[in-house]
Amino acid sequence: MEPVARRYIPQKMLFDTRLIERNLRESFITKKELDDHLAKLPDVEEQARRLDVKPLGVTPDTEHGDEA
Repeated sequence: MEPVARRYIPQKMLFDTRLIERNLRESFITKKELDDHLAKLPDVEEQARRLDVKPLGVTPDTEHGDEA
């Protein structure tokens, strides 16, 4: 299979968090380009909300001597 040229990949896909590792590995982006992109992102920490959650389906296994 022929490699895909960077010019055929939409700009928004180059830095998609699900694809960053692959795009780095395939040399579609460089580490410097990624660092520059991340530096340009706005700080939205103040808009974040903390979520306290408990894992579903996880219970201590007391049958085997494990206790919480």
